[in-house]
Amino acid sequence: MGYHSKITFKEQIKRQIGQFTVIIIKSGANCCEHKGIVCSVEKDFLVLLNNNLKTEIFLDAIVAIKRPIEGVKRHQGHGDCSN
Repeated sequence: MGYHSKITFKEQIKRQIGQFTVIIIKSGANCCEHKGIVCSVEKDFLVLLNNNLKTEIFLDAIVAIKRPIEGVKRHQGHGDCSN
């Protein structure tokens, strides 16, 4: 359902250009979030813009991407898709 194994991770990120996205990266023993608009995706990094701040994130450092899903009703206090 909407998953195409032939689409690369980089191509999936390119589809987020111009959209607000939360990028989670591996940093040492922990993970941290970077939030902003995906501006561009280059050969080995992406550019994220937020509040006059430009952040370049190596694609290899990304462990997850969070983005809003249009058309999904959220239950109060929950973000699951149980219904």
